Amino acid sequence: MLRLTAVAIGLLCCGFSLLAGPGKPFIRTINYSQYVSGRENWCIVQNQLGLIYVANENGVLEYDGNQWRLIELPGQAKPLWLDIDSANTIYVAGVNEIGYLAPDSTGSLTYRSLMNLLPPRSPDYGEFWEVRSSPSSGVWFRGFRYLVRWHHGKMTVFDRPAGVDRFDVISFVGDQLFFRLAGRGIYTVTGDSLRLLPGTGSLAGVKVNGYLPSDDGSILIVSRMDGLFRYDGSKVWPVPSPDNGYYKTRFIYDSARLGPGRYVFVTLLGGVVLADGQGRILQIYNESNGLHDNYGLFSFKDREGGLWIGHNNGLSRIFLSQPFTVFDRQSGLHGNLEAMTRVNNRLFIATSQGLFRIDEADTLTPDRFPRAVPIQGLPGIYRSVVPYENGLLIGSSTAAYYWNGQNLRQISSLDIDFILPLPHFPNTILYSDRFIGIGLITRQGGSFTDHGVIQTFPYPISSIRHLNGDLWISTVRHGVFRASESEMAADPAGTLSRAVLSGPVPGLPAGQSIHVFTAGNDVLAGTSEGVFRFEEDRFSAWRLVNERLPAGMNQVRHLHLDSRNRLWMKISDGRRYDVLAIDLTPGAGFPVLQVPFINPSDKNYSDLFSEPDGTVWFVLGEYLLRFDGTNPDRVSMPPEPIIREVVINGREVLTGSFYSGPAPVLPFGDQEIRFRFVSPTYNQIQSVQYRVSMNTGKEPVWSDWTHLPEKEYSNLHEGTYTFRVQSRLAPGSESEVASYTLRILPPWYRTWYAWTLFSLLAIGSIAWIIRWRTLVLKEQKNLLEIQVAEKTVQLLHAEKMASMGQLTAGLGHEINNPLTILQLNTELMRMKTDAHPTLADDKEFNDSLGRIENGIQRIRRIVNKMGQFSKSEDFDRPMPPGEYLDSVADMVRGQFTDVVVDVENQLPVSRRLQGTRLKMILFNVMTNGAEAVREKQKAGGLAGESGVVSLVAGLSGLNRFQFIIRDNGTGIPESNQSKVFEPFFTTKAPGAGTGLGLYETYTMVKQEGGDISLTSIEGQGTTVTITMPVRL
Repeated sequence: MLRLTAVAIGLLCCGFSLLAGPGKPFIRTINYSQYVSGRENWCIVQNQLGLIYVANENGVLEYDGNQWRLIELPGQAKPLWLDIDSANTIYVAGVNEIGYLAPDSTGSLTYRSLMNLLPPRSPDYGEFWEVRSSPSSGVWFRGFRYLVRWHHGKMTVFDRPAGVDRFDVISFVGDQLFFRLAGRGIYTVTGDSLRLLPGTGSLAGVKVNGYLPSDDGSILIVSRMDGLFRYDGSKVWPVPSPDNGYYKTRFIYDSARLGPGRYVFVTLLGGVVLADGQGRILQIYNESNGLHDNYGLFSFKDREGGLWIGHNNGLSRIFLSQPFTVFDRQSGLHGNLEAMTRVNNRLFIATSQGLFRIDEADTLTPDRFPRAVPIQGLPGIYRSVVPYENGLLIGSSTAAYYWNGQNLRQISSLDIDFILPLPHFPNTILYSDRFIGIGLITRQGGSFTDHGVIQTFPYPISSIRHLNGDLWISTVRHGVFRASESEMAADPAGTLSRAVLSGPVPGLPAGQSIHVFTAGNDVLAGTSEGVFRFEEDRFSAWRLVNERLPAGMNQVRHLHLDSRNRLWMKISDGRRYDVLAIDLTPGAGFPVLQVPFINPSDKNYSDLFSEPDGTVWFVLGEYLLRFDGTNPDRVSMPPEPIIREVVINGREVLTGSFYSGPAPVLPFGDQEIRFRFVSPTYNQIQSVQYRVSMNTGKEPVWSDWTHLPEKEYSNLHEGTYTFRVQSRLAPGSESEVASYTLRILPPWYRTWYAWTLFSLLAIGSIAWIIRWRTLVLKEQKNLLEIQVAEKTVQLLHAEKMASMGQLTAGLGHEINNPLTILQLNTELMRMKTDAHPTLADDKEFNDSLGRIENGIQRIRRIVNKMGQFSKSEDFDRPMPPGEYLDSVADMVRGQFTDVVVDVENQLPVSRRLQGTRLKMILFNVMTNGAEAVREKQKAGGLAGESGVVSLVAGLSGLNRFQFIIRDNGTGIPESNQSKVFEPFFTTKAPGAGTGLGLYETYTMVKQEGGDISLTSIEGQGTTVTITMPVRL
């Protein structure tokens, strides 16, 4: 199992000294414009959640590491002091105000005044300058005129003794209260009485600003202008500090004990002083080395070991407990830093503005940190610096130099990226010009010779290394090349004379920018797929290292093995960087060490340098970072996150960290719920990662880790939800989980009463459907009975028509026999008449005989027509249009002798008509028209005109017949025209018709693929248009 150790925040008590080593600590300055309030900051405290509270001239500031909030006092009173009692209540002393902070209904702290509990006094109370709490004696408020005690709900007011100007600073040491009465000495309170402490009369005229415990049990008394004193319960004596002069002239305004033998003194003119138990100054922080300004009002050490300073113009925080110190522009460094090295007690840093030196042997004063000094006469942009004999080899954008500590000598005039002396060839120096290749410089005694580029490269060079006689060169996107010791040779003078490069060396990912590094006896390559190690004749992925990389962070940009066998690397996921080290010591379990950078951007360093004692230097853009890696075995995790704000649909439900009410119940809807949270750490607030969960189950469903301190949800389903948040500084350092519960009601249509209503509606609907279906079935039954009756009538009609056909066929046969006899006799009579002139001249006889002959012909035609009607198959044969249409018209004429039936054939002679259905369609429509004409005749509507039914046949387009039937009958009312083709619709008297004739006609037309339409004017007549496919 992977064991993770986070090299992290480490408090003062964990072993870091106040002075982390060469360089100055990080100092964060906070201008009043950042917290958007007043300039003066008088006092600072921290509650059990880790939140910082500041007595600012405009109110009490609350800070969680991400956001500031102002808590105002009544009448815009100015708070001057804060203190927290054992119940974690923050008490406030101010101008004409005393009180405390308590949560409101949303969990935000608000101010509650205690002034109404004070008994009236004259003169009034005025300013309260301090508040101090004690578990045994309550809360004490100090004004110039009065000392007030609040204990068990009771106010006790102590007046100044007669002749005393005012109460001075009060402090608790242990559970005993100390304060000075001007002109008297140091006092305490016993019961309800003020008591002078023995042996303190000598301090009657000394302005005392603090009382602090000492390691030897005595009290350290801090004065503003008279130095330091000690008190052992019976006598007072001055502390013989060699730095009392500094204290007396800089005016100590506030003091605090930081730990055993360590104190901080805040001065009005000299910044912040760190001192030992004897008052000796260890370090001074002032405006010249990063403090906001030299005018200090208060100091406070938070639980991460950071030292907060209140100024009259903002705030400062000194990162005392961090394992980092920094060299920056204030330390004398200028330009963009590229590389560094050490020679003896000196550090050398190559930058874009020259070469700088830091001498650790310099004599320093408490207010001065080590400084970087430029080496004169070295212009240009410096990219590499390496030790060489007792001096340095320096590569720059304009040339290469050798510096022996005093004199500078140019040894090449090319643009140098890397410069490398070869240990196996003591007179040989290699360098690289990134875009040309490898160059060679040789040394003969005290002179150097530049041989220029001896090996050109078609690819840009990213690094050059030498290990165990082998030369390694990595390129941008084209792999790593190698010249083994056997492929390199020296001349008699020890100078490299031959080097054969081979490559690219197999095993590395293709098409990537690869950097090669040496680590002990290993050659390593950093790639976008992790770390690769050279073994035998190829590179292979180093599983032991790669499986310890955080998920997704497998792009390795830099590798370095320090003296403690820790492999340092800069890793990335393409968007952000991180730094970790893996302890490769056998038997250690290969723990992963992660560095607690204050600024996440510091993880993108350009170079790394390690010291034998475990110190690691990071070369960054504009400063040099020193990491004290000597004690990396502390595990640190951020504080438990605090849910600072819950906003639902723009309405703030929770705006603080002290909400204790019930879980909110929300109506269903388009819920927009936003959570803001924070893990209040002030060392690494930008490095904190969070993951969240919002679900209805008991087990959280976590999101990915991000740096976002807020999360928003919308359109949540009903249910009881638990929001959870967890923080970490590094994998394996997860905090406890903070949670918040809320309930979302279901929509009305998913409530129990809605389901009851839905059930009742469903039952009613089913009953209605059953009733409706019953009615439909009854109606369908009635319709079916009607259809059966109609079909029965049609069958009977068909049988009658068949019988009539048989009858007419028989009748025709029977009539034809005597008709033939009559015709033969008539023809005989005609022959006799022609033979007898007398008869031939008899006009009356001949006319009668002609009429007989015409009658016989007419009877024969009628008999033929009857025969055709009885033989429907005659209509199935193709017939000329005129013959087909005349046959239909003759049938209509036979039924309606009083109606004129006209036929107009516009069809081409080549066309043929056939089919019984077309006959029935035309016959039905013409019959309906004839009936309408007869009805109009009976009503006298024709006024002497003839009743006419006409049929016009033609083509509609190329492939459709068109039949237009017109009559001048009664017409159809407009209200009935849309119904005439519906079944059972009729305008005839009851029993006179079924209303199925035109419906059957409409059905037959549609079945044959045709169309039928009707237009009519009531009282004038009707026109029916039928179109049929030509195939009929």
